[in-house]
Amino acid sequence: MSTSTRVPARTVLAVALVSGGLLASGAAADAAPRGKTRAPSYGVERVGDAFASSDGSSRFGTSALGIADSGVVLAGRSDGSRYLGRPTRTRDLAPVGDAAPYGVHAPVLSPSGTPYAGGYQALVRWTARGVEPARLVEGEESRFYSIGLGGANDAGVVTGCSSYVKVGWPFIGSFRDGVRTMTWPKDFGTCSSGGISRAGVAVITQEHPGFRTHDLVYPRAATMTTAGIRYLKAPAGIGTSADAISPNGKYIVGRTYLDESPTGVARLSTTRNPAPLRGAGDMRPVAVTDTGVVVGVENGRAVSWANGRKTDLTSVSRLPRGWVLTDVAGINPKGQIAATASVGDRETAAVRLTPQGRARR
Repeated sequence: MSTSTRVPARTVLAVALVSGGLLASGAAADAAPRGKTRAPSYGVERVGDAFASSDGSSRFGTSALGIADSGVVLAGRSDGSRYLGRPTRTRDLAPVGDAAPYGVHAPVLSPSGTPYAGGYQALVRWTARGVEPARLVEGEESRFYSIGLGGANDAGVVTGCSSYVKVGWPFIGSFRDGVRTMTWPKDFGTCSSGGISRAGVAVITQEHPGFRTHDLVYPRAATMTTAGIRYLKAPAGIGTSADAISPNGKYIVGRTYLDESPTGVARLSTTRNPAPLRGAGDMRPVAVTDTGVVVGVENGRAVSWANGRKTDLTSVSRLPRGWVLTDVAGINPKGQIAATASVGDRETAAVRLTPQGRARR
């Protein structure tokens, strides 16, 4: 006589997400490509030369931090200085001075090419007039402790997370008219930001709560506007992170988690369960375009994903022998990618990848 064991629905759903071969109930699969799609090849241009210290004893590398729609790259040097540049010329960002007495963290770049950065109780941007501090909403200054900026759009709306020990406050608002912190619908905890769309919709991730008052699964992805925070939909027992949003707001990509361990890459939504990106593997998404092309990092290599196929960008880029693309910072509407290349442990370089032709079927 045979016997059967009933498996809880939650377990079946978790296995489906981990396997990557099935979808959660209500999720729609990304369309598989018809025929074979080949990724474009890329020309590689270095942005900013490696340089030596004043006494010639040390040599510093550079790394990419972002890319504007025009192709201008934001990059940083290993000594902490930052600059804007194209392959033919660069311009150093001015010191922040009194606008951020304790310095700033890694800056971000708006689509039009304005750099912004956050630091200890400081939020600044660089303009033709110099370094400008943001206006913080009166009475909330104490919440802006260690500010990690996640993104800025061309309307001057900025977003990110401010943290203090195990507590984090997501923030959003107009740089000029007032930036304010937001309150999580449930629990308190640290957070991270995945950027902001042209319309001012930001994506954020609520991470491990320092003070748990609800039986929720973490991490927990959400969208945020000046009107409030809205959690993205996920099945019971599954965590999610929102790592990037496209400029038009159509695509939100992130990762799914089981017992706080990542299980795959997915397209997220406020109304539908996560839809796995087939073929994306274990990549960590960094940016996504208006057409759904994703760039990110997997196992220390810069990768891209489109139409169900993941590509190691080093394999399709014209790099000098021995160089590898180890990180990616963004992609613009032209398909240009800001990335960091390295050769062993000796040197890193900020580079711009430019597609040499459209993807061919």
